[in-house]
Amino acid sequence: MNFVSNHFRLERGIVMGGIFIILGIITFIYLPVSYFTHFLWRFSDPVRLDIAISAIALFFIGIQTVFSSFVLSLFYLKVK
Repeated sequence: MNFVSNHFRLERGIVMGGIFIILGIITFIYLPVSYFTHFLWRFSDPVRLDIAISAIALFFIGIQTVFSSFVLSLFYLKVK
């Protein structure tokens, strides 16, 4: 627990969660764009399903990281 209290910062958690959210959104946007326009590389259907699952997982991990950062920062508030 000492490691977390020394190295945890709210800003780092928000930035890391935001990166995961953005990566998930970009990956999820890639799927219909590559399917309807043949502008990008088009994968087979099982691979596309794997990409969709990983995009959803990245998005929700990012949201969980942001909310967890807020909760952990509440634990480290010093009240007079």
